[in-house]
Amino acid sequence: MIVFLLVVILLVVLFVTTWTVRRHGEADQAHDSWSATDERFVDPSTGRTMRVYLGPDGTRHYVPDQS
Repeated sequence: MIVFLLVVILLVVLFVTTWTVRRHGEADQAHDSWSATDERFVDPSTGRTMRVYLGPDGTRHYVPDQS
């Protein structure tokens, strides 16, 4: 019974972290200082189309495409 409970807790933790933790460079929306690029791609782990933005310091940011 304890092993079953531990497995259930582990699965719940994995599910919550998978859907709430952002990946590197991911944001909900673009900041005003970011410049949109023509680059778009489908994130293989989520299936979402992401648009690439460049920050003023050259960093890349990934925002779900709204178009």
